[in-house]
Formats: sequence, structure tokens, C-alpha cells
Amino acid sequence: MGKKNRDSNNHNNKENGKNDNESDYLEDSIGVMGIWQIYVCVVAASTRFIGMGNMSIIVFLTPITDFICIEFEENTNITAEKMVCYNNCVKYEYKSVSMDQTIVTEFDLICEREWMASFAQSVIMFGLVIGVSLFGWISDRFGRRVALLSSTILNIFSMVSSAFSPDYWIYNGLRLIMGIASGGSIIVCVPYVIEICSKKYREIAGALITLPDGLSELSLALFAYYFPTWKSLTLGFSSVSVIILLLVLTLPESPRWLVCNGRTEEAISTIMKAAEWNKLETDHVRDRVNKSVGAIVQKINPDVSVSYFDLFKKRLGTVTWSTIFIWAVVGTNYFGLYQYMTFLGTTVHTTVVMLALLQFPLCVFEVLLTKHFSRKATLIGVLVACGVPMLILIFTPKNHWVTSTLGVIGFSACYIAFGVIYVYHGELYPTCLRSMAYGITSGTNKVGAMASPFIARISPSWIPSSIFASLSFLAAAFCFLLPETKGSNLKDTVD
Repeated sequence: MGKKNRDSNNHNNKENGKNDNESDYLEDSIGVMGIWQIYVCVVAASTRFIGMGNMSIIVFLTPITDFICIEFEENTNITAEKMVCYNNCVKYEYKSVSMDQTIVTEFDLICEREWMASFAQSVIMFGLVIGVSLFGWISDRFGRRVALLSSTILNIFSMVSSAFSPDYWIYNGLRLIMGIASGGSIIVCVPYVIEICSKKYREIAGALITLPDGLSELSLALFAYYFPTWKSLTLGFSSVSVIILLLVLTLPESPRWLVCNGRTEEAISTIMKAAEWNKLETDHVRDRVNKSVGAIVQKINPDVSVSYFDLFKKRLGTVTWSTIFIWAVVGTNYFGLYQYMTFLGTTVHTTVVMLALLQFPLCVFEVLLTKHFSRKATLIGVLVACGVPMLILIFTPKNHWVTSTLGVIGFSACYIAFGVIYVYHGELYPTCLRSMAYGITSGTNKVGAMASPFIARISPSWIPSSIFASLSFLAAAFCFLLPETKGSNLKDTVD
């Protein structure tokens, strides 16, 4: 009976184009999981702490702020009222429950300048769209380590500089640079971690990659409590980023990237050090790597270099267009629901902390889902789980407890979708295109994030719910165009 089951499983794997017994040179050399993989993955994933912090810090930089005019032109005798704009007002006084000083108070972002507060976030999101594609290309062209280092250094430079901005527009210019750098910090670590981990632990790695996001939000709330001015908050958060930079300096280059780019000796050296960290023998490392290099060389045309155009050729084109749409939908719904969920707390600090803490149990749930179900089934399931609550919201009265519950369910489903996509996406693309694919497809995620506030503000409220629900169901439909990849080795070359 046992032999029959094994034969049946092997037959099913062959039909799916997979072989669970297929050898992987990296896994065979450094083991399934060890101290080296844990250290490298934790340090690489920590770079997301910086990027997500730069995205989330805006809630503390532009909180709801009360204002009142305290000085008029030519000593005009007017009794000023709170939250009222006056054409002849020379000076306003500000008060915020969350922060003592913000960019709203620093640059007078009220009245006719009120739109500039939201524009500061749009700028960094636009930078993210550029950054994920730019650093995706840098990662595939010059190496994962180079991309991680350069994005982290650029992040710290722009963060520290922004705290000393003399005016609003210079501040926004630095926010744009910060967004570009954050795009690299958020996306490059994903293929790096996926390439380091064995297929047995990819589900766990995909979930844990997003943990720095929640830690970053928790840290921001803590820093904002003890550093209640926007300048001290920015500099305080930058100090943590410097520590992360020192850790990133210790990272090696991805062995898979080295092998795929013909730097065999460097790959062998890195793999041997990793095996030593994991207390494994290194006698057969060179033979294993050379054998894999030989197989890769046979598939590669040395006269042709890969580019973004390869993502849209043949069957890979269907995968790319599908993932582009799925990423865009997840970004639109996630960030739209994130804004909607501000009802959970009475202050910004409370809201951010509660949403951050929610992410930790969701990580565990995500691992359980991806361990027990296929990639495709899991992604379809969480997208439907996001769409159904949005559909029910159309018929739910505003400010009702059911509305709150449905919002939590939708937000949770979108968060899980992120972790599933990170793993699934890494398995869909070969090493030579993996970072570029992450860059161009996840860039649409940021476009969705830019559009979500405008969708969320549409009246009446059933229209945004209808849009979010429809997008979720459409994204689930696009998942059927993707191949199943669970249990397969990572591809190194374009088919």
C-alpha cells in the first residue's frame, strides 16, 4: 500500500513538472537549514525594517492637527476660531494629540497648503515604484549584496538629511530619494532569502520575511512616544538603520546568483564557509557546484543577455501579466483597508500598535496554510477571503461592529496574500530574472497603494467596497493562469 502511494505521488509530481527527489546543489552542500541560513536570512530580511518604516512614518509626521490663528495683519481685531483659515492670518498655533512637532506644523501644511501633507506620502510611494524596478535590475545585474548595501546606505543618507530640510520642497526631494532606496530595501531581500532557503522551509521564510514590517511599525510607535518631534523621530529611526547597515556589511553574495553569473570560485568559497558554519563536510562541494554549473552553461546562450523583455516572452509572459495584476490588487486592497482600519484606536499610536501586533499571529496562520495547501489554492483562497467581506460590507451599516470585524478579516487576508506571493513569485521565475520580476511586478503594488486612498474616499461607501471586492475576485481568477510550483527546485535559467 505504501509503495502504491509513493508511485501515485511520483506520478502526480511528474504531471506537474516537478520531482520532489530532484537534487539541489546548494541544499546538498549546506544542508536543509542551519545557523548560516538563519543568520543570513534574518539580516537580509531586516532591511525591510527600514523600507517599511519610511512608508509608515507618515502617520506620525502628518497626524490630525488642530490649529488657530494667533496673529493677524495690522493687529486686526478678530476673534479667531479653531480650524478656520483666514486670508489675513500671519501666524497659526498648532496642537496635535500624537506629536509635539510635525511636518504640518513645520511647513504650515494647512488651509490652501493642506494637500501638501498627503503629497509627501505620494512622493515616497512614487519613489518606491522607481526603486523596486531599479534595484531589481541592480540586483540581477550586479548582485543581491550590492543592491542591499547600496539601498541601505542611500536610505540612511536621505533619512538623516531630511531631518535638516530647510523647506518643504527640499524635504520632498529627499523623500523621493528615500522612496527609491526603500524600494530596494523592501524587494531585494525577498529573492535573496528565497534563494538561500531550501524548498522545505520556503513557506516559513515567506512568512518571516514580512515580520520586520510589523516590528518596524511597533518601533515607530515606541520612538514617536519618546521622540515626539518629527526631526527627533526621523533621527532616532535612522540610528536603528545604521545598526542594520553594519549587519548587512557581513552578508555574502547569493551563491545561486554567483553560479548563474559564472563566478564559480566565489560561489564555491561562499558555500564552503556556509557548510563549515553548519558543521558539514566540504569534500564534495566543488564537484557538486561544477556539475551544476555545467548543466547551467548548456542552457545559457553566452551571446544573449537577459532583460526585462524576457519577462514578457512565451509562457513567462502570461505569468508576468497575471502576477502584475495580482500584485496591484493586493496593494490596492491592503493599503486601502489599512487606512480604513484606523477606527481600531483612539490615537495613531494605538492604531499602529494594534495593526502591527495583528501581523504576528497571521504569520503563523500563513505558514500553516502554505504547508498544507498548494501555492495556487492558498493564494486563490486568501484573495476570495478578502473579497467576500468587502462584498458583505456593501450591505452593512456604517460604524457597526460587524463592519469592524469584516474589515479585520479583509485586512488579514490581504496581509497573508503578501507572504504567499513572495514565495510563489520566487518559484515562478529563474535566478537570472528573479529580482527584475519582483521589481516590475511589485511596482504595480505601489501604484495600487497610491490609488487606494482615492478609492477609499469615494461616496457613497458601498462603491469602494464594491471596487475592492471586484478586484479581489478578478485577481483570484488570474491565479488560474499560474503554474503550481510547490516542492519544486528554484530554476536558474530561462526555459
